[in-house]
Formats: sequence, structure tokens, C-alpha cells
Amino acid sequence: MLQDVESNRPVELDALVHSVIEISRQLNVATPNIDALFGLARLQARVRGLY
Repeated sequence: MLQDVESNRPVELDALVHSVIEISRQLNVATPNIDALFGLARLQARVRGLY
């Protein structure tokens, strides 16, 4: 993802990170760190127009 951001290409957050969050919710497993990192990465990508 860093290479995508540096090359100004859209990032694949949903495929790489959000899928983990969806699976963890189905299994009732808390993932607070992944949730926080996903939110921050999505915010950065939106600010740069890459999400």
C-alpha cells in the first residue's frame, strides 16, 4: 500500500484490511488495533484522493 500511495494510485484497503475486519466480526473476535489502523489508513487515503 505504501508503494501505491507514493505512486498516487488507489489503495486496496477493502481487499487487504476490511476483509479481515469482516471475518473477525463474523467470528465475534475483537480487533481494536486493526479497526483503528483501518480508520487512519482510510482517512489518509481519502485526504489524498486515493480511496
